[in-house]
Amino acid sequence: MASKFRFESLLKVRENERNEKKNAFLEAQAAVQKIQERIRQYKIELEANQETIRAQRASSTTNAEELRQQQRFHTLLLDRLQKTTEELITLSELAEQKRNELNEAIKEVKILQTLKEKSEERRLDDERRRSDKEADELTTRQEALERQKKTRS
Repeated sequence: MASKFRFESLLKVRENERNEKKNAFLEAQAAVQKIQERIRQYKIELEANQETIRAQRASSTTNAEELRQQQRFHTLLLDRLQKTTEELITLSELAEQKRNELNEAIKEVKILQTLKEKSEERRLDDERRRSDKEADELTTRQEALERQKKTRS
């Protein structure tokens, strides 16, 4: 008969918390990756825009208004890149915080699991001792009965 671990409900609560924190960390990590991809796209667009500006400057038929539009677009892209980079920094910090929370939750679960294992080991040791004691008592009784039989005979 396995006895119930006295902190079983707490262990389940901690495991649920760990799973929730794992999901939160994975979501934060996915958000960071999404922002990183957006930054890569902005950099590609910036390079393409710079090439367009260079080509327009080199062209003899360049319209000054078109060049200004390309430069405004370039400035807009730089602004978006800067804001997205700031967002990446914020999300990276959040992801790191979520990672730390997850690590703490994992430690708490491991501690409770270790307690549960030690509790089970103690229970088994106690059970073995009781069983050994019963076997010793039975052997002692049998020896006493055999001695009685020998003394009677």
